[in-house]
Amino acid sequence: MSSTTTAWPDRVSRETIVEVASSLISIPSVSGNEKDVMDFVECWCEQRGISYIVTAKDPARPNVIAWVGDPENGPVIAMNGHLDTVPVSDASSWKAGPFEPVVSDDGKKLFGRGSSDMKSSVGVMLTMLELFRDADLDGALMAHVVSDEETSAVYGTLHVLEQIEAGLVPKPDYVFIGEGSQLKVRNAERGILGFDITFIGRASHTAVARMTGINALAKAAKGILALEGDIDKFHPSIGHPVISVNMIKAGVAHNVVPGEAKISVDRRLIPGETKESVTAEIVAMLDAVAADDPDFRYEIEVDPEGGFIPA
Repeated sequence: MSSTTTAWPDRVSRETIVEVASSLISIPSVSGNEKDVMDFVECWCEQRGISYIVTAKDPARPNVIAWVGDPENGPVIAMNGHLDTVPVSDASSWKAGPFEPVVSDDGKKLFGRGSSDMKSSVGVMLTMLELFRDADLDGALMAHVVSDEETSAVYGTLHVLEQIEAGLVPKPDYVFIGEGSQLKVRNAERGILGFDITFIGRASHTAVARMTGINALAKAAKGILALEGDIDKFHPSIGHPVISVNMIKAGVAHNVVPGEAKISVDRRLIPGETKESVTAEIVAMLDAVAADDPDFRYEIEVDPEGGFIPA
């Protein structure tokens, strides 16, 4: 970046950032439904004369690669951010609609689905592209605005990496990601590994539940309590690993003891942990429960959706 740009940070407009972020928040984009918000980004770049390409493994889940400057004329600094969000699970708890962005009374927070993860950060990235559009850059400032971060990244950043390897997208010299980090520079990221665990009971009518039934939900409750909790490990760049039981499915009728109960577990890994080591830990925790309960039986499926990402 040339010396003529040193005063440009003073031109950063908070109002513009909030405006762009609010526009992104107002467009629902739960993972798998990113097309509308990516169309907005494409149109936004087009209106401002910012260079961009659209690349997609699935046309319904595109990624926008936008830049200012010349990638052939010096180093490329890339900003990476995703626009897919997790679903809204507690709509009744919102004071305003999840897709109705609202700035707090003190002006310090922007509320809306995806505001922190991570549409506000993408709003900053896009605003920076516009800010430096006419700067005399030695190289280029680039934004990778991607889909599919909340699930597998196969249609998002992993696809972009494939395009870079194929020479279809300029390879950046430096990359930073705008995910929340408590304003600390972090050079690592947690991995992700999912588990489906089915607890096996014995179905029966409620009338004879205590005679012939083995309630799989009760066994699942024991398993959940064994798994839920803090993990006594730590990595200086990203902190502790995390485990959370996030879904449960059981029962066929209100008067039938459930014969099976399935939970879905989300485990986040830190560097040094592997798929095998984490699986062994979970099996050990469940086996400890089984040692005290002869009716405690389970089956475990590791990485059921094929979304494993190492730390």
